[in-house]
Amino acid sequence: ADDWNNLNWTHLFDSKDAYLQATHAPGTVRPRVSIPNSQPPEPVWGESAAGTARQCFQQPVRVVLPADRLLAP
Repeated sequence: ADDWNNLNWTHLFDSKDAYLQATHAPGTVRPRVSIPNSQPPEPVWGESAAGTARQCFQQPVRVVLPADRLLAP
């Protein structure tokens, strides 16, 4: 991934088959995120609680669900 906001579950596995067969996130694998010339330097996954919190934070997303599509006629 080129940014922590673009990170998803597939970045934790080496292949699509490994991802599909997984039952949990591997605890020994570090996500592959490369942000060139990042200032300050990006935290290393699993090195500290603050670094992991920074990496897990994602930009908010707004989803609009029209009520007339959710309610039965």
